[in-house]
Amino acid sequence: MLARQLGKVYSRVPDPLDRVLLNAYWRMREKIPYPITIERVSGYDIFENQPISILIAGRSPTTEYFLRRLIGENYSRELLGRPGRHNAALQLCKQMERHDLTIIQGPRSWTDTAFDAGYWRVPTTIGSEVNLQFAVGEEPWVNNNNRKNLMRINQNGFVPEITHDESDFDYFYHQMYIPHIAKRFGALGQARSKHRMLRYLRKGALIWASRASQRLAATLVSCDGHRATSWIAAPHPQRPGGVKSGSLGATYLFALDWAIEQDMHRFQLGSSRACLLDGVLRHKKNWGASLTEDPEAREDLLFRWKRMTPAIYHFLHESPLVIRQGRQFSALTTIGPAAKGDMKRIETHLNSIAVAGLSNLIVIGADKRGSEVQKVKGIPVRWEWISNP
Repeated sequence: MLARQLGKVYSRVPDPLDRVLLNAYWRMREKIPYPITIERVSGYDIFENQPISILIAGRSPTTEYFLRRLIGENYSRELLGRPGRHNAALQLCKQMERHDLTIIQGPRSWTDTAFDAGYWRVPTTIGSEVNLQFAVGEEPWVNNNNRKNLMRINQNGFVPEITHDESDFDYFYHQMYIPHIAKRFGALGQARSKHRMLRYLRKGALIWASRASQRLAATLVSCDGHRATSWIAAPHPQRPGGVKSGSLGATYLFALDWAIEQDMHRFQLGSSRACLLDGVLRHKKNWGASLTEDPEAREDLLFRWKRMTPAIYHFLHESPLVIRQGRQFSALTTIGPAAKGDMKRIETHLNSIAVAGLSNLIVIGADKRGSEVQKVKGIPVRWEWISNP
C-alpha cells in the first residue's frame, strides 16, 4: 500500500524534480559496489553443434538474449563467484583465457575504466529515431521495405483513436502491455514502471488502432520540446488476429501522424536490443528510423574471444552487433561461412544490416575476395582479415 501511494505521488512530481531524482538514482546505483555474478555457461552452439564455454559476468535479460542467439536454451551454468567490482575485473582477466567467449555487463563508469580497448563494447539497448522534417510526399516510412505494412493497414481499415484518460491507460497497461511482455519475452521481459508511464501520458496520449469499433492495439507517446517518443506498445491479447492484420504497424503510422500534428521534429520509436538482425530493430528500420543513443542505456556489454572459432564467426553473421565507439556506433559482423567470396551474398548481407546512424561497418572476413565492397548505402566498410576460423 505504501509503495502504491509513493508511486502515485512520484507520478505527479514536476519534471525538473523528476530529472534530479533520476540522476541521483543513477549516480547512487553506479557507486554502490554491488557484487558481480561470474558464471561459466557450457553448451553446444546452434550453428556448428560444437561444445562451447562462455564466461559471463552480470546476469541480465540482455546477456540471456545473446546467449540464446548463440547456444539456444539448452545449457548449464556454474557459479564461479560473486566478487566486488574491483576484484571482479581481476578475476575475469585471469579466467577469460579458459573460455571461448567472454561477455561482461556493467555500468559504463566501471567497464570503461576497468577494461582495456581489447573488448567490443555493445550498448545494452539502442534507440531508433525518425526525422519528421521532410518534404511533402517524402515520408521516410513510405519505402519498398515497408510497403507490405502500409498495405495491410490500409486494406484492413484501421482508424486512430486518441485518448488521455487514466482509466484507458490502466486497462492498456494491465490487460494488454503486461500480458504482451510476458508472452513475448518470458523470463527476459522487463515491464516499465506504471507510474513513470503515467507521467508520459500526461505529456502525450494513448494512441489506439481500432477496427469496427474494436481497439486492437495501442502505444503510449509523449512530447518533450520538439521530440516525441513512443514508450510502450501492445496488441490486445484476446484479439490475436489483429497483429497479423497490421494493428501494431497501425500504431506506428498513427503515432507518427500525431507527432507531425503536434509540430514535432523527431520521433523516437523506443529502445531495442543492439543486434542489427533483431526483429524489432529491423521493423523500426523499415519505418525509416536511424540508430541513436538510448538515453536510458547506462550499461554496456563487453565481448571478447581468445580466438575466432567457427561458432563465433557464424554468430556474428547471424547476430551483427552494434558497437559503441565513443559517441559513434558501428556494426560488427562477418561475411558468413557460406559466402566464400560470393559477392552477391556479401552485398545482400551488408545491405540487410546497413542502417542510418552507423559510422561504418566492421566486417571480419577470411576470404579477401569480398573486399571490393567498400561502401554500403553510403556507410564505409572496414575489413578485418583472419585465418579461416
